[in-house]
Amino acid sequence: MAILQAASLALLWFAAPGSGYFWPAVLIITATIAAELSVVFNDAMLPHLVKPDRINRVSNDAWGLGYLGGMVFLIVVVVFLTANPETGLTILGKAPLFGLDPKTGKPQG
Repeated sequence: MAILQAASLALLWFAAPGSGYFWPAVLIITATIAAELSVVFNDAMLPHLVKPDRINRVSNDAWGLGYLGGMVFLIVVVVFLTANPETGLTILGKAPLFGLDPKTGKPQG
């Protein structure tokens, strides 16, 4: 399921303005379904990994850590990679990492 989710999200790279909504919507729906199905498999394994009185705690901790990890990467992208197309600078006032073009988001070259 993780491979299907990753592939669907990676294909969103080709969703450009003016390319239509159908395929991006299909990819987002596919990624969401794959993510939810992987949660079912994770939850099914939990009783075999921890004692019954710890299941809720481990599940809640894992859920929270997953969201924390997502927020950390979102902040990294916003602070270091996303630049204002007019100025070409990030929130920190520097050029985006990896030489990304502020207008297209692609590597310059």
